Amino acid sequence: MIKFSIKGATTVAILGGLIAGAVSASAALSLTPSQNCSYMFNSNMRLGSRGVDVMNLQKVLNMYPQTQVSVSGAGSPGLETSTFGPATRRAVNKFQALQLAELGISAPTGNVFAGTRGLLNQLCKGNVNPNPNPTPVPTTGPISAMLGSNQPTAFLISGQAAARVAEFTLSGTGVVKSVKLMRVGLSDDTTLTNVYLYEGMTRIAGPSSVSRDGTAMFNSVNGLFAVNGLKNITVRADVAVGKSGSTVGFSLAGIDAGTGMTSFSGVTGPQLQIGFVTLAGVDMPVGGNLLPAAQSLNAGSVSQNIWERTVNVSSRSVNLARAQFKMIGSAPASSIANVRLSVDGMDVATGSVDSNGYIAFVPTNGYSLTTGGHVVKVFADIVGGSDRTFYVSLENASDILLEDSQVAGAYVMYTVGGSTNGVSNQTTSNLLGGTVTIQGGSIVITQDTSINNVTTLVGGATNQTLAKWKVTSYGEDVKIT
Repeated sequence: MIKFSIKGATTVAILGGLIAGAVSASAALSLTPSQNCSYMFNSNMRLGSRGVDVMNLQKVLNMYPQTQVSVSGAGSPGLETSTFGPATRRAVNKFQALQLAELGISAPTGNVFAGTRGLLNQLCKGNVNPNPNPTPVPTTGPISAMLGSNQPTAFLISGQAAARVAEFTLSGTGVVKSVKLMRVGLSDDTTLTNVYLYEGMTRIAGPSSVSRDGTAMFNSVNGLFAVNGLKNITVRADVAVGKSGSTVGFSLAGIDAGTGMTSFSGVTGPQLQIGFVTLAGVDMPVGGNLLPAAQSLNAGSVSQNIWERTVNVSSRSVNLARAQFKMIGSAPASSIANVRLSVDGMDVATGSVDSNGYIAFVPTNGYSLTTGGHVVKVFADIVGGSDRTFYVSLENASDILLEDSQVAGAYVMYTVGGSTNGVSNQTTSNLLGGTVTIQGGSIVITQDTSINNVTTLVGGATNQTLAKWKVTSYGEDVKIT
């Protein structure tokens, strides 16, 4: 009797003669930690994931000389980052390779899903290789700030989305839990409808609104983002209509990296004048139904439409620079894979779901949307999450960056059914995909085409492959007897 577990795709072969490659549990190299930990991992992580969980994962991996993410620089002990990149994946592979028997897998996957998270949580409870003499490693420290080297200089435009208002450079080591900005210039509290923090083209915090005292606050108990060395933060904002003639900017008033708010003075960006230009028009009709409609899909369904809207462009073409959607529901982020953005039936970008449920698409060199109507869809493979549900939402005005083709750097504030979007806490009831209910898991068995249909076997030879199949599980891990 042969027993094995299927997690994702596994190749099964029948060998003649001596069976090679078996590994016993005792053959796994014992891990020797350099310190204790007390983290709890509740979210799946994979290549491209971001957040505090990723930083804590790197800290655990760096506890062991066999699994260090890096020996120096970003990702090394004391300089862990919040980004799950190739180096983190290699370290996860090393960790899994040492614990194959405990994890019940035949080969490393590089993904931190249920089995690996469970083993990490046991380790951090002291149930795996405890160390009675831990050496504490500081996880946070002072963070300083200064003006970034690439400040915006252009006019802002009344009614534009995600306008670049200021850039700050942070230095130090720590997890930032709060950021306090102060509006400067000659403007009122309604001039900016939403304020965001970006790193490059990735939104890392917001939206926030400007209070009566001129402040905009960003807060997260689990941390907004991590700083390890230098980090450039861009402040972007949606500019309300009818505000030409005003001036606006931001100073960085303070940061809390877990030790209380540290105040800054003199870290003030430029005061930018708001002008008026008639930008291209972008509208998404309201419609009466969610698109696509609610649907029940089997785990293992490939290339399924999970969000759809018609985008009408008027006056002149716009360039799609970035789009970000939110996956909401009980299904974990690992339930979907091979996510892609399609315009008029053509794939323009691929993406993945991060640990916070965000799906970001950045088309290479942008994608031009000419005047007229365009059908925009999001497709994904359903690979897990049996008996769970989710839906996809377009949440904020800056979540789809459409640059006016004749006004460089000016992103158009899209409208919904002709009414201006982008107001703080704007309802998105018209910009949701229907709920997807994921049905039970499935097993698919296909022939492994790496074996020729006709194979000549040599008499007396051992360890000869006689047959090979690819067995893939969808929806949930399956044990086969």
